[in-house]
Amino acid sequence: MSRAATWSLLLLGGLLPAAHAAAPADCATLRLDTAGYMTYRSVEAFPNPTQTFSQELYNLTRPFAREVCGVKVTGDQTGYAFQAAQLKTLVERLGSGLSWPLTVVGVGQSGGKPGYVDAAKIRINLPEGLMNTDVQVTGSFTGRFLPPDAVMAIRVDGGPLRPLLFEGTFRPVRFPPAKEKLELFVKSSRPVLWERMVLDLKVNRMSFTRKAAFPAR
Repeated sequence: MSRAATWSLLLLGGLLPAAHAAAPADCATLRLDTAGYMTYRSVEAFPNPTQTFSQELYNLTRPFAREVCGVKVTGDQTGYAFQAAQLKTLVERLGSGLSWPLTVVGVGQSGGKPGYVDAAKIRINLPEGLMNTDVQVTGSFTGRFLPPDAVMAIRVDGGPLRPLLFEGTFRPVRFPPAKEKLELFVKSSRPVLWERMVLDLKVNRMSFTRKAAFPAR
């Protein structure tokens, strides 16, 4: 099932958009996805029915900001971001075990409307759950959306670009713990949902930019 179809199912059944949310969140139900959406249920408050709140972040037409369970979620037409007081909170809320799984989503047309499909998976492995030891980034294709000219690269603390995807092959990238910033760039002749990810370790913020220039080096 495509990402668009999956998300459409989430919006059915009386779910209210996050803009109308007022009740506190049940943090056990919070789902934040680096592909650009969030959903959670309200805390039970008998006799009022529990509500489910959801928000697409990848196609916002106006600024959005909400703090849920220790994570500040923001976004606008240029992209979206997740920020927490501690890096560990981001790992717990956005991660899976001791890693961050990032989804590169392809953007196309389906029935005359925008369509979204998972194109690749990128995993930032954190051996201790934090940036305390060497970090490895790996990737894999999840379909045939990305063209042969697609390129992905990693840059750490303003250093040189290191290839993650080049000439049709994913290559593991290992580097010492970043102290300030980890950047991931995507370039493709077929459009993708975001072209730049930045993990700013100074403020514990992970941001995704829809359109970004690919660095020369």
